[in-house]
Amino acid sequence: MSERNWRPIGNSRPNADGSITSGRTAVSKICSKCRRARRLDEFHRATSSSDGRNSECKECRCERERQRSLKHPGRAASRHRRYREKNPHASWVSDFRDRCRDYGLEPVVVVFTREQLVERWGDACVFCSTGSFDQVDHRLPVAAGGPHTIENVVPVCTSCNEAKRQLYDMAAIHEFRARVVEVRGVLVSRGEFGKTSKTCDDDGIAT
Repeated sequence: MSERNWRPIGNSRPNADGSITSGRTAVSKICSKCRRARRLDEFHRATSSSDGRNSECKECRCERERQRSLKHPGRAASRHRRYREKNPHASWVSDFRDRCRDYGLEPVVVVFTREQLVERWGDACVFCSTGSFDQVDHRLPVAAGGPHTIENVVPVCTSCNEAKRQLYDMAAIHEFRARVVEVRGVLVSRGEFGKTSKTCDDDGIAT
């Protein structure tokens, strides 16, 4: 049965908020926009609603947001910029995932906020103690398989981050790539290399 033709059955009944219950449990809800009965997981969560879901289904809400962005592109960009400024950790995670994709690595992410990072490491550069919190650094570099966790991410100043990259990161990255090449050689000798969907480039990084 198609989703459009789906309807509650049995003793299901509509409520004042648009939700449909079967017995005492809400099983679906009527979207206030398209007026179609949908499962509850097809609505975004909303703590202020009596059933804990938005009145519009996800599909209608996303379409409304898309039309708003097309009509007011500058406003949407400004809203996105304000969100990133208020939630810098979102940019950290996004950048980390992009870098992992470029390196052909599986991202390991445990989300944390700027406040949590400062509580653990302080609000100054962890290396020189006098520099400001300009950016975040992964102690074990991303290109060397480092995860995005509060244990591996520290606040640093720009100059210390660049110095660390030259003095430590490059060596760690080369060591990591050498291990990857070594593992690839073992797999080739066993006839197991190439059985997965990933391959490696000349530097031994999976692509």
